[in-house]
Amino acid sequence: MAKALERIQALAHVLGDFDSYDALLESERPAKDLLDDENVADNISRRILQPASGKASDQLCQWLFDTYQTQDPGLQLVVLRFVPILCGEYLRRVTTCLDKPLSGFEAVLVALYGAETKARGGKPVMINVPDLGHASIYHSPPRTIGSPQPHVEMISPAMEPQTSVTSSQRAVIIGGALELFCKRIISMPSRAKLDLCHYARSWAVKGCSWSNEVETIAKSAMPSPPSQSPIEPRGESASPSLGVALTVGQALTVEQEPPDPPHLRRSIRGPGKWDIDELSLSNFLQPRENDRDAVWEFDYQDESTDGSRVSLDIDILRPIFKALGHCLMAPSTTPLIRSAATIAANALYARASQSLMPEALMASRSLIRLSAGSSFGRSSSTKVHSAEILVRQVRHRN
Repeated sequence: MAKALERIQALAHVLGDFDSYDALLESERPAKDLLDDENVADNISRRILQPASGKASDQLCQWLFDTYQTQDPGLQLVVLRFVPILCGEYLRRVTTCLDKPLSGFEAVLVALYGAETKARGGKPVMINVPDLGHASIYHSPPRTIGSPQPHVEMISPAMEPQTSVTSSQRAVIIGGALELFCKRIISMPSRAKLDLCHYARSWAVKGCSWSNEVETIAKSAMPSPPSQSPIEPRGESASPSLGVALTVGQALTVEQEPPDPPHLRRSIRGPGKWDIDELSLSNFLQPRENDRDAVWEFDYQDESTDGSRVSLDIDILRPIFKALGHCLMAPSTTPLIRSAATIAANALYARASQSLMPEALMASRSLIRLSAGSSFGRSSSTKVHSAEILVRQVRHRN
């Protein structure tokens, strides 16, 4: 607790007086309250986005670096909360302003990368994938085909200690920082997750001539239309929902397009643009009018796609795909986070298909299908729950 109070006081010297300063000093959980304080988060985010930020003399970068070095888990979460915006601004500047010093940003990123390297001991992360050519223990009768040899797959490469950011190691260091964020994403505020979705989409489409065709390209991630359904004669059923098609193993016909993300509608400003559906969003937010996370604006939807193309190595994309999977499937996720993650997955799929990146192509395609399937799962569970209530009411009356 003493460390947290000391870092809060140090932050006041960097940001100046802020509204919640006294409340944080009197809090019984200062680190947790600092993590959840939206006013502080807004102030820090604005400082990171300032053109003069990121230099060696940047006091905010020094505060982030020193705070993470306290080894206090609660305070380290506060620093990790700003990893998406820190990586986003850093990648944008190294792409567009090659001669601008960013040693302040780089010091924080190297510190985070070093922590991940130390936690892993520099070793890669491996998983065993079973050989599907061998019968499992649940097959009847069991067949003996010799000793099954599991296939070992690497999901994160080995990490070597780094003391500075070089052009050849930049993607690895940024990926290491994003890995740390991904590990603790369940503890992150909603705004941090939305920041990640925002920058993932921005990185994917920035400087790309096809940025207005993301929706069209993303449709190719869905299953191919069948020639004739063996289960149901053609014409007997109206267009099934996307989730139903995925659940029963049917493919979508050309007319069955994925639904618009919840609380968003296509914009008249042009293809690939989205606006907030004010009526839908207001109905959703009515019981949560005091929840600042829920009224986060999708200001990044209007962000220009002009500029230099951002280099996206697989080292950066791996943790992003993991984080987007959490945003799509976590029980505590909100419709706004799910919508932002879906849009980011669509953009990453378009980028991977244009850049011919097989690993990224498969991962982003899986996220798109996962998003569609999870939407059906939620609506189905709601319908089942409503049906159960109706049955109970009928039985009670009888």
